[in-house]
Amino acid sequence: MMFTIDPKLEDVSILAALCGGVQVRLMRDSRYFWVILVPQVEGASEWHDLEDDMAVHVMALSRRLGQAIKVATSCAKINTAAIGNMVPMFHLHIVARSPGDPAWPQPIWGHGQPSPLTKTIEDWRLAVIRDAVKAFDLARST
Repeated sequence: MMFTIDPKLEDVSILAALCGGVQVRLMRDSRYFWVILVPQVEGASEWHDLEDDMAVHVMALSRRLGQAIKVATSCAKINTAAIGNMVPMFHLHIVARSPGDPAWPQPIWGHGQPSPLTKTIEDWRLAVIRDAVKAFDLARST
């Protein structure tokens, strides 16, 4: 069965990397360093819809990315959540948060309008993501 990403997720994010059947996507919002992981599993809307090995893979990848983003941004907190109220396709959010960000300390969802990424910010965030995914892949292969 062919995997098709929800058009809403595709519209608001940039495919940064593929890792073991998971799309790693950068959200198009300069206010937050925000990544979503989308397992390429047709019909999955909840954690329990993923096979055990895929669920473990997504969790391990999210931990690696969260750590890399925290180091890169010096943020106060990494928020990781699988909510899916607006887009039922399973996806996991990883968001860098700090006092003074536009929504702090409230959740980011529904707060203001996204701010476009500049080329410089986009390139830097993509490099952080791709370096973290590369390190994750190397660690898995050894």
